[in-house]
Amino acid sequence: MLYDRDFKRWKFSTDRVIETEVYQGMIDEYEEFRRKMLRVDIRDMNHELYGAPKRDENESAGSKIKNAVVTVLVLGAFVCCVLALILKKILLFGILFCSLFLVAGAILAFTGETNPKDTPSRRVRGRIIGVFIMLGAGAILSLILLRERFSQAELLIWMASVAFGLAGLCIMAIAIIDKFSAKIFYKEEIDAKCIGYVRMVDSDSDSDGGPPMTYMMISPVFEYSYEGQRIEAVYDKLQIGDCSDIELGSFTKIRINPNHPEDVLAPKVTSSANFAVLLIFGLIFTLVGSGLAWYSLLGNAKGLAVETSWNNILGEETSETTPPKKTISDATVEENYKEDIEGKPWYCEITTVSDIEDYKGNLLLTFGDDTFEKMLIKNTDALKKGDKIMLFYTVSRETEDQTAAYKCPFVYTFPGDVEYVGSHGAYQP
Repeated sequence: MLYDRDFKRWKFSTDRVIETEVYQGMIDEYEEFRRKMLRVDIRDMNHELYGAPKRDENESAGSKIKNAVVTVLVLGAFVCCVLALILKKILLFGILFCSLFLVAGAILAFTGETNPKDTPSRRVRGRIIGVFIMLGAGAILSLILLRERFSQAELLIWMASVAFGLAGLCIMAIAIIDKFSAKIFYKEEIDAKCIGYVRMVDSDSDSDGGPPMTYMMISPVFEYSYEGQRIEAVYDKLQIGDCSDIELGSFTKIRINPNHPEDVLAPKVTSSANFAVLLIFGLIFTLVGSGLAWYSLLGNAKGLAVETSWNNILGEETSETTPPKKTISDATVEENYKEDIEGKPWYCEITTVSDIEDYKGNLLLTFGDDTFEKMLIKNTDALKKGDKIMLFYTVSRETEDQTAAYKCPFVYTFPGDVEYVGSHGAYQP
């Protein structure tokens, strides 16, 4: 990239090796810079961090209004996303969230710029990421808008399929671009003179929550001519370290992008190990996404239920994930089983199946309560020992003065499927 003499974070020097005192002084200066950033107007942050042009104090009123409107819209959409999530309005949250990412992906796809110091070659990577973000947000937004065509489980599986599949393809595309950037972009090799060195201190936050790791980066400043144009440039990506392996005043061969001759290939590209890891992870993500899509296409997701206490994942109204129980009233029983009841008193009780016998292709049920007669049913329901069932029955006596009574069930159902709302309880002798 072009050597920017005005970018204060780049410290120019003709010393190939720096002394410990100079090194520590640069670290201390960077720590002061970080503290200063807490006091800098956010509108000047890009200038301080990346060397972008300072904001125009004489900006026109129309431009200021436009920027203010865009800022308010973005912040408003973000706040609405948070509120929708808190209020469990998942449909609204999904639409706003995907719309924000769709716009952000489109901007990145057209500009490729993640910071103002990005070179045209490195912006290709940003454009690829932007395209995949835009595709993913657009696909998920389409699924949300067409949610009536899918069950809840199918919708979630398709969303996961899109996210995994596109993430995997994006990782593989980035790995290939990084690995073969020399052949894809930096096609020309020329001689360049080292006229000095730039160093910059930066830091990365610690993944374990500790203090950020501070490190120094360096690049020689190259001077060369290309098609009659004198260029001063540094590596597109500064290298971690504080000493250079190129002598001051020496000539060396560098690779440049002929379409943008200020782009200089850094000597350390993606290693074979890193390339293989990224490729493997990208392939795994892609296979997971493809597998989920195939699983859903085969119709396997239609019978799945989503257990959640939230409202329907993409619906406005609150609904349970399990269907409501059917109700059985006294009138329903007496109307449908009047021939079995024959005008006798009848009762309802939940009991346990203690044994199941095969009887001429049907099932003969024995109950834990031995006052129940055995019950013959068709071999259609998947009953097993220990199941609880709801029995509707009458009571039979051999003589009027006999104290023992036999409960004669005429129909059964599963208490998990239906709810009895009548007044007939268990028989009390």
